[in-house]
Amino acid sequence: VYLFRLRKAFVLFNWKKTSLLVGQTWHPFGGGDIFPQLPSLNTGSPFRPFNRSPQVRYDYKPGYWTASLTGAYQQQYLSYGPCGASNTYKRDAVLPEMVLGIDHTKNGVSFGGNIDYNTIKPRVTTTGSDGKIYNSGQILGSLSYMVYGRYQHKKLMMLFQGFLGQNVTHFTLNSGYGISDFNPETGEEHYTNYNGLY
Repeated sequence: VYLFRLRKAFVLFNWKKTSLLVGQTWHPFGGGDIFPQLPSLNTGSPFRPFNRSPQVRYDYKPGYWTASLTGAYQQQYLSYGPCGASNTYKRDAVLPEMVLGIDHTKNGVSFGGNIDYNTIKPRVTTTGSDGKIYNSGQILGSLSYMVYGRYQHKKLMMLFQGFLGQNVTHFTLNSGYGISDFNPETGEEHYTNYNGLY
């Protein structure tokens, strides 16, 4: 099945101190004020997150501060698992990827951070040593953290970003997870995240 490559398509509702975004755009870890200015499209990938996701984002903006809560899904930038890259693992885990963020912007200086919690379910069923099919209840939860800053004055712009991520293959980064424990009787697998500092 061929899908058109959807880059951005969203609706943004703005009120005095709040806003609500519904649709697909840059993931909170991949866009914002810290977007590098490059002649190519990669925006620093594979050394910084690159991801556009379907999402619902709520922002609260009292003054120079912005607090945001985002629920995101996977469409084109996918997690990896036993069947390769697929959004099946995200769909089977049911919960959306949740991102909590805070940002402060004033007089050309921005700084902030995000915390991301993502879940996937690598297998729905397993096969035991007796040949029986067993339901798998193992869900892998992953946490990621990002801090960033931006300074701009006239033609001078400086950016920094630090990112600690677990199982962030959907950000087009070298990452993933492994099997930490295996039950040969039921085929049940337990998982552990790979940690990466970017």
